[in-house]
Amino acid sequence: MGTHVHLLIKEETEALGKIMKRIGVRYVYWYNRKYERSGHLFQDRYKSEPVDDDGYFMTVLRYIHQNPRKSGLC
Repeated sequence: MGTHVHLLIKEETEALGKIMKRIGVRYVYWYNRKYERSGHLFQDRYKSEPVDDDGYFMTVLRYIHQNPRKSGLC
């Protein structure tokens, strides 16, 4: 899936916004150095949804694992 990524992250002591910022900054730095480029890499802000119960957790987990197969990557 070259255009996006799905993450299931448990928020504990650090806010999700800070976690995503740290991941994004490090990835963009690595990507720009690897491909000898500069500037922005991502078009939009990330989207997030809280997972409040076990049933929804299992639905999200299944979706993440089945997504590459359903899109024909596996």
